Amino acid sequence: MVGPIGEWMPVVLVEGCLPGATITVQMVDGSPVASAVSGGGADQVPVHAGVVLRAGQRLVAVQELDGQISDPTPDELAVVVSAAPTSHLQLPPMVFRSRLYECARAVWVAAAAPGAVVTVFSSGVVAGTARADTFGDARMVLITPLPKHGATIQATQSAPSGFPLLTDVPAITADSVRPLPAGELPPPVVGAPLPIGCENAVLIGGVIDGAQVTVTRQSDATSSSATFDSEQLWFVLPKPFASQGDHIEVTQQMPQCRARDVTPSKPAAADIAPAAPPPPISLAPPCAGSALLHAESLRGGAALTVTITEPSRTTTLQYEVPPGRSSWDIPVPRLPADAAVEVTEAVCTFETSTTVYVIDDQPPLPPDLAVPLFSCGRAVSVKTRAGAFVEIWADSGSGPAQISARVRADRDLTTVSVFPYLTAKQTVWALQLSCGGLQQDSPAYLTHPHPPLDTVELQGPLIAGMGSVTPVNAVSGSHVTVFTSPDGRGGVELLGERDTTASDPQIRLGRRLTTSDVVWAVQQMCTESTADRERHTYSVLPGEMRFTLPAPRRQLSGRSDTGAFVVHSADFACRFADGAWILYTYVENTETGYDCATVVAVTLNLPTPLKFGATIDIDLAAADDGLPIGLASLGYPSSVVCTRRETSALLQDPDTWAAVVAATAQWITHFVTWRNYEPPPEKPDWFDEHNAPPDPNQLFPPLPTETDDAPDYYVKKK
Repeated sequence: MVGPIGEWMPVVLVEGCLPGATITVQMVDGSPVASAVSGGGADQVPVHAGVVLRAGQRLVAVQELDGQISDPTPDELAVVVSAAPTSHLQLPPMVFRSRLYECARAVWVAAAAPGAVVTVFSSGVVAGTARADTFGDARMVLITPLPKHGATIQATQSAPSGFPLLTDVPAITADSVRPLPAGELPPPVVGAPLPIGCENAVLIGGVIDGAQVTVTRQSDATSSSATFDSEQLWFVLPKPFASQGDHIEVTQQMPQCRARDVTPSKPAAADIAPAAPPPPISLAPPCAGSALLHAESLRGGAALTVTITEPSRTTTLQYEVPPGRSSWDIPVPRLPADAAVEVTEAVCTFETSTTVYVIDDQPPLPPDLAVPLFSCGRAVSVKTRAGAFVEIWADSGSGPAQISARVRADRDLTTVSVFPYLTAKQTVWALQLSCGGLQQDSPAYLTHPHPPLDTVELQGPLIAGMGSVTPVNAVSGSHVTVFTSPDGRGGVELLGERDTTASDPQIRLGRRLTTSDVVWAVQQMCTESTADRERHTYSVLPGEMRFTLPAPRRQLSGRSDTGAFVVHSADFACRFADGAWILYTYVENTETGYDCATVVAVTLNLPTPLKFGATIDIDLAAADDGLPIGLASLGYPSSVVCTRRETSALLQDPDTWAAVVAATAQWITHFVTWRNYEPPPEKPDWFDEHNAPPDPNQLFPPLPTETDDAPDYYVKKK
């Protein structure tokens, strides 16, 4: 069962069922509320006619296939029906997830109340309507295409027919229509990971929101079309690719655009490789009592078999991975402490299996929320333990309502998107489900009106190679978008965006920064945005630095008139992105009679107390016509390029790196030592007679015996 499920929901989302199975959603007392035949993996199960979901009901599901009936969803995974809003004041403005292009025929509106009726208006006329799903998304094909660019499009949400009307004035979401790109539409991008034989989903990007995308197979010349409401989506085809693979071409067009001449794109082509064994499944070791098994590296639509082996019995369960998912939390009976769990994934004729063993549960402390919480906040950060599952709940006056999906924490501070967004005078808390199934609530906190939005400042310095940036003054819960204009002119590129919180503000970028980027960010809450304000722009420091010995250095040996240790060249290169450094130098010993040893060092001149540098130890044989023994006999050359590579976390500290960029280098050659290998003088004869003094040729005195009363260091002669 997948939540949230509100009183307004006309369908219930159930995951993991086998194709052809009959799904029944029921209350924990067995009373049915919804049913459907599964298409496999993820099913929207319609609520029965005449049945109205009520706040507080606990819903579970069963599936039946070929006379076999599954156990219901484990009780701790039952989804509690959330109370419906009673006032528009409990529903802040939604957002257009789609970019609104002229002639677009599809629109995606996000952050609605689950089950709400979302209506889109164009010039005051209804352009489309849809019910918001479990995740607050209303996705609709419009009655008529969007008008010419510059027009204003609005969206509102309301209670479904049969429910009490909401009081107060609806919040209006508005955005302007964008112009289409000039000339021919760009070819779509068939993204990685590419599907292979036996798979049926293709990731397609580079699409103009609202365009029609067509995928054509070479094998049978069949085509499938869909209207995209986002720039990148998974295109689920009616049937899988053949096991031997295929070749596809993908185009986009605006067939409904009559206001101007819009030329369809050229096709983007991709080869579909033959079916292959799926990669090894990654399983998180479950705790005793757990009703969820976290799996990664899955293939959407694949068949899963879970085998639970206990000392006294073995249980086998069958599932289908939800389409387009590479990770999934598999519902299982509460796992005993002494069990082994094997998960087998089957794709075509290939299988892969992974086994984990159930570990003892260590119940975490109750969760807590990271405050402050502001109205229109789009995300909430939870202090929990990695591996636990959390949900965000709220009460705006009409009763408790789940306002997030259940999320598995990948670290001790996890950030969860909420929908609808937070409102003023709302009580918010987190529900935590531990690895072992223990449920705990966090303390509840009140929301407050959000403060004014300031122009976003980014934590500096920004450095080439950075894959993320951090706003320092964004309002907790705001949506922050990061842009760049290469060299400060030309087009604008979106680098990354995220719903941030004060305790978790970092934004991962779609690519690493370069020195040509000029970066800025904007934040948005409710209908307010800093997009039209004066920006704080940031240049990007170099992410690699190279320090070069300015001139060759020579140090005479003193053993001859010309013999010397020579440093012909040296370089010290440092990189911010991974903290790597490399020191390399070309050195030579021109002395024919002596080997030499030294240390070449470089030190960066950094402000106190910062220190950074590197050294490299060097041993060189005598010049070619020199000693036939010594280092030459061991294969050492008289001239060589020496290299040393390492990494240092110090180089990944932005403030330290800024000092490195401004630094100069000091090159030092430490204590060159010279040695030859003339044979030692012969030892004089030594007669070990009674009362003779110690042998001067013996390096260390002999050890005393344990039986004699000899003085220290010497053995008494008998």
